[in-house]
Amino acid sequence: MSMSRVADPRAEAGAADRLPPHVALLRNDAVITVAVAIAAALLCLGRLPAGVRGVLWAEDGRNFLEDRLRLGPWNAVFDVYEGYVHIVPRLLTDVAVSAFPIDRFAETAALLASLTFGVIAGLVYVCSRDLIRSRAFRVLLAMITVLAPVLPLEILGNFANVHWGFLWLAPWLLLYRPRTWIGASALGIVALVGGLTEIQMLLFLPLAIVHVKWPKAWLVAVATAIGVAVQIVATVTSPRTPNVEIKPGPLDIAVGYVELPILGAFEGHSARIQSALLEGGFGVAIINALVAIVVIGFALTPVFTATGLNRFVPVILVGASLIAWGAALWLNPGPTWQYADLDSETLQGFRITRYVAVPSMLLLGAVVVAAAQAFHRGGRARFVAGLAIGIVAMGFIGSYHLDAIRRDGGPQWSTSIDQARNTCESGLVPAPIEIAPPTWTVDITCDDIEQNR
Repeated sequence: MSMSRVADPRAEAGAADRLPPHVALLRNDAVITVAVAIAAALLCLGRLPAGVRGVLWAEDGRNFLEDRLRLGPWNAVFDVYEGYVHIVPRLLTDVAVSAFPIDRFAETAALLASLTFGVIAGLVYVCSRDLIRSRAFRVLLAMITVLAPVLPLEILGNFANVHWGFLWLAPWLLLYRPRTWIGASALGIVALVGGLTEIQMLLFLPLAIVHVKWPKAWLVAVATAIGVAVQIVATVTSPRTPNVEIKPGPLDIAVGYVELPILGAFEGHSARIQSALLEGGFGVAIINALVAIVVIGFALTPVFTATGLNRFVPVILVGASLIAWGAALWLNPGPTWQYADLDSETLQGFRITRYVAVPSMLLLGAVVVAAAQAFHRGGRARFVAGLAIGIVAMGFIGSYHLDAIRRDGGPQWSTSIDQARNTCESGLVPAPIEIAPPTWTVDITCDDIEQNR
């Protein structure tokens, strides 16, 4: 498979030398990458209300923090939970416990998770270089990492959902051609820890065939394969708890895809989607289907207009979006996935879940790639590209702050630790500390509280 034209770094460097120093600095890819990473981390953190940042979420407490306190530094890194290895969350937990007081663990988790998503955004900017010429479009693509409308609902600001960021990064990582062995080694490390955190990176491993004649890219592909292989072994030897719920059918998956990942790419408020479906009924369903046709149709335009690898990238992203959505519903069955049978009663429990995020991000990625190609062609295509990017930007802005986040109203971790410390000082044993979501708790001892002040 042929690659589209790849910029010559020496030519770029020569051009940069002819620019005024301050202009050359602003156009330096390394500087832009760092700026993108920092901006993305700040935007990520900014999407979380202050009260939410202080709420400890699910596995962050019950599994990652508890295991770290029970087993000590670095000993829980390769522990398997529900069939998977979670390298990055456990490493981040080690950093949080080792470098920060335990009563600030929730805020520290929000900060470190945001920094991780910032780094992922910077990597998306770097790795999209071969696919998108315009730096502005590459920045927009990178910002999907933290600005996709549905992300704050459950994914941003906690360790338990950092793995979704690596799934989003996977196609860009595997489609990139590293220029140097140092760069390839750095990306190989990212790919390895990504594979050791997110088993679904397996979905994108076939992309390695694109660079079969580019040895530096092998390192990234092999590192991804090793990480995923470890995950498969973990899944086989320590399988997940069986789920006995009824699996969704093909129609449920198709209807759900239109109602959630496609609309979720531009709207993050569950209540708005729920209200539209309740009030509009069949008419809204038809409009949604038309929106789906328009969005996917635009995303696939490079198939007919682009050359080289760019012709196939939108197909890859749209296909991966559909597969990721279908796999999520099939592997995690539940009664709320019966989207083909939604009515006024079942819609009362309708909500956007974390499984919507990556499929919608991949679809947005396809739209941005298509828009970049259209803009490059010039003429009337630029107007269409501008319209598409405007709609994407409106979704980012309109859903930057959501009216409902799953950690809203949860117990403040620092307050709970203070109460547990008072219990210890009175000579009693503290009860398990409640965290979000309801019924989740963290068992913590007085020694843990005292040693990690």
